[in-house]
Amino acid sequence: MVSKLHVVLVLTGLGLTTSNVLDAQAAGAPEPGGPRRHDCIGYEHRDFGGATITQNAGRGWRYVGGGWNDKISSFRMRNGCGIRAYQHRDYQGDSKVFRGSYRYVGDLWNDQISSWKCQCD
Repeated sequence: MVSKLHVVLVLTGLGLTTSNVLDAQAAGAPEPGGPRRHDCIGYEHRDFGGATITQNAGRGWRYVGGGWNDKISSFRMRNGCGIRAYQHRDYQGDSKVFRGSYRYVGDLWNDQISSWKCQCD
């Protein structure tokens, strides 16, 4: 039987914390030792709720489409990844970089994103 302390030490040795692993599993991001799914995930509602729109490193959405335009409220991404979000299509207008998980993008950016890029280290 593996003790909880042993599991935490192993995860820490890999540069992970228990919350990193749980966040990765919940987000559909890569699980340690598992297959890669999506590097960046946008959510329709705050607190990672509602429908999702996904992208992988080095890719982007020049326009998220009519169904997603101005509807993103939260983001999750794999460790080492970030999202540059743009106010308008074709990567135009104001932009902001989000790194890590954002349960809520904030009042200024909520329901304002029309294009975005997923960038990873």
